[in-house]
Amino acid sequence: MGSREFEVKVSLEGVDLGRVSEVLEGLGFRYLGEVYEEDHYVDLRSCSSYRYGTVLRFRRSETPSGTEFRLTYKGVVEPSRVKAREEVEIPLPDGRLLEVFRKLGFQAIRVAKRRRVYTRGELRVFLDVVEGLGSFAEFEMVNPESEEVLLREVRAVLRDLGLEGRPLIVESYLELVLRSTQRG
Repeated sequence: MGSREFEVKVSLEGVDLGRVSEVLEGLGFRYLGEVYEEDHYVDLRSCSSYRYGTVLRFRRSETPSGTEFRLTYKGVVEPSRVKAREEVEIPLPDGRLLEVFRKLGFQAIRVAKRRRVYTRGELRVFLDVVEGLGSFAEFEMVNPESEEVLLREVRAVLRDLGLEGRPLIVESYLELVLRSTQRG
């Protein structure tokens, strides 16, 4: 079953992540733990029915309790001030599906990050250190009433963190990685 995920992120370049963690916990956010995520985005552009912006992601997550694998379809991004799109996620028993895609001739683009996860109510905050890109805070809500609900929460948290005025980023890490490799 699908859901609509709304998200936005800000760069934490030059910011002490330890201080951000302390402030989040002081604001009532619950720390859920740390995870290492390695995402492989299957390049679907050669498919005849590909719609620009759709994504098929294979994810391997490592936590202290073990390794999990998931396949996620992300629909076309809806025009708005936040990233809003349909998402369908399927748990996998192991990592063999990625190998199947490769054997079919699909290329995969890798994005890896260390992620600290915090939650308060419907809002999830991820403190991410992304290989090759740097540090970010990503804010996410699933099925909120509106984008304004997410933006109101994000602005309040950024104000409390002393980070108001930082530009909101709606691009995915995949898009940021692709853009950085095009420049290099």
